[in-house]
Amino acid sequence: MQQQKQPIISVEEFFYDNLDVPWRALPEHDLNASPYYPIIGTRNNYKVSFYYCKLHPEIANMYLETIEHHCKYKQPDSHKLEILRLTR
Repeated sequence: MQQQKQPIISVEEFFYDNLDVPWRALPEHDLNASPYYPIIGTRNNYKVSFYYCKLHPEIANMYLETIEHHCKYKQPDSHKLEILRLTR
């Protein structure tokens, strides 16, 4: 099991929304540096790795950015609370 790196930005900063600024993906990073590390899993299907949301396992994609977008905009409070619970 790989050790988690310091997140590229804090959970609080990631969930902060400025309504005047549209969604922008984070700079390139791997799962271990994602602010969502505790609630994003990986699985392999036919030699392709997929990321998925542990709270909504039916949400899967080969791009980490897509799963991070899901976590930020689909029930953001539940995602944020779960991350904070798991990292305390």
